[in-house]
Amino acid sequence: MSLRPGELFTDVKHIELGMRQAAERGYAFVPIGISAAGLQELESEVSQLDLELGDHIRQPIYPGTKRQITQLHERAYFPIGDIHVPVATFVTDALAAQTAALRNAYPELAGWRTNEAGYQLYRDPKHHISKHRDRRNDRLLAATITIRGAARIGIHEAVDDPDDYTNTRQLDDFLAPAGTIMFLRAPGLGSGEQVIHDVGPPQDGPRLILNLRMRPDILPGPSETAFV
Repeated sequence: MSLRPGELFTDVKHIELGMRQAAERGYAFVPIGISAAGLQELESEVSQLDLELGDHIRQPIYPGTKRQITQLHERAYFPIGDIHVPVATFVTDALAAQTAALRNAYPELAGWRTNEAGYQLYRDPKHHISKHRDRRNDRLLAATITIRGAARIGIHEAVDDPDDYTNTRQLDDFLAPAGTIMFLRAPGLGSGEQVIHDVGPPQDGPRLILNLRMRPDILPGPSETAFV
């Protein structure tokens, strides 16, 4: 990898602002995030990996409940530091370093370093993730980097029952093209409340992303889910 630390982000101030917003309101969208050189390195890394299809349309998560989740995309998960994901590990360390300016307000971020890299590929209009929250044992902060393509992301809040994804109010939505970063708050940061969100089908061709999360166990394959 030829990328140097100063060449990864387009503007570190946007990264810091996004982290602060996520701590305060639960989510943030950073429209100016990863440089073209950084995206190229990530694209090169994922081209060497074997992605497997995870089909939770035929087999929904929590089927028949108000928490039912459907999703369909290709994916692969690795622990940070694995020999197969040196670029994702580089990005992880670079993001962790950006918390330095926030540690007076959020001292818990001093311990934030994601430990799971999840590459996901959304190929066609059926690929999506319905309304959901991420795993409850995630910690502090999650980051999603769009490497290629785009998708619309919706942010929601429960109207009554916090676990009822059929009755929500939309708070925000944004288009996430290549180079953007979405931050999501997880338990241990601020209020710790996780936001409900959904991922629409890919636009501008297939959408490739990198999810970086801090969690006690790494998802081993498509039979596992990112939710609890």
